[in-house]
Amino acid sequence: MLRITIDDKKDAVIVRLEGELIGLWIQEVEQCWKKVFASLGERSVHVDLSAVSFVDTAGGALLRRMHDAGFRFAGGAATGQAWNREGCDLQADAN
Repeated sequence: MLRITIDDKKDAVIVRLEGELIGLWIQEVEQCWKKVFASLGERSVHVDLSAVSFVDTAGGALLRRMHDAGFRFAGGAATGQAWNREGCDLQADAN
């Protein structure tokens, strides 16, 4: 199970993920991602992964696509945590 929370702030949108980023949940996150982009404007997007307990290979690929699109990550993968044997090796943005 995965919980997705979107917090619209004045200068940023924060997407919080809690649970396992696997299977059908990957599609849910991708749909949320597209909705966030549609209303983003000049704001940045931060993804809080601190409560994510597992990411499968497809979930890791989604996180890489999100990172490539300019999303910033905090917690979980951003702190170097590897969730599976293939690894999710996104690095935290240096701020």
